[in-house]
Amino acid sequence: LEPENTVFFRQAPQAIDAGVFHNDVIASGNRDLLFVHEDALLDQARSLDVLRERFTRRCGGELRVVEVSRDALPIEHAVDTYLFNCQIVEVADGGTAWIGPVECRDHPGTAALLDELAGAKGPFDSLHYVDLRESMLNGGGPACLRLRVVMDEAQRAASHAGVFFDDSLHRRLVEVIERHYRETLDPADLADPGLIDEARAALEAVTEALGLQSLYDPAGA
Repeated sequence: LEPENTVFFRQAPQAIDAGVFHNDVIASGNRDLLFVHEDALLDQARSLDVLRERFTRRCGGELRVVEVSRDALPIEHAVDTYLFNCQIVEVADGGTAWIGPVECRDHPGTAALLDELAGAKGPFDSLHYVDLRESMLNGGGPACLRLRVVMDEAQRAASHAGVFFDDSLHRRLVEVIERHYRETLDPADLADPGLIDEARAALEAVTEALGLQSLYDPAGA
């Protein structure tokens, strides 16, 4: 990373104490929009000023900061519902969509806040709630799926076709899961030498489903 395009901030101690293990639990963004809680960073006002200045210098525009106050939503509630551990995307009509877990819809405070943010003057044009309860219970959340790469048609055409998700790939991956993945895993299973062979076989099956080269056999044999 180029130093002039890089800034480092410290998370606020109260955020860490509330369970913020990654910054994506307390902040999210897309393009020129930063969605962040008031208690996310140490010396947040100064940090945001630095970020605004660096954004303008690098991108030539103005950073829009939507800062949720602790009065509007305590940080503990933001962490419990994974409000900021979300996807913020620009949709085909140019609007901005917020995509997050159903926990946000089911929590009165978070739901009311999102309804305000999706109002006429808010940053979001639409809200989409997704049931990610299994992922949430395993310590993951929507941001675990946040990585996305914007591509034009030529770039997509030049990419490996097997990694683009469609109904056929979905069926192949489901078959891999049903064939290779255990329903349960107990501590005692970790002492089973066969477990690593199962894991490798599962990974090989995934690469085959995606049409990718073998991870364990560079020649693909």
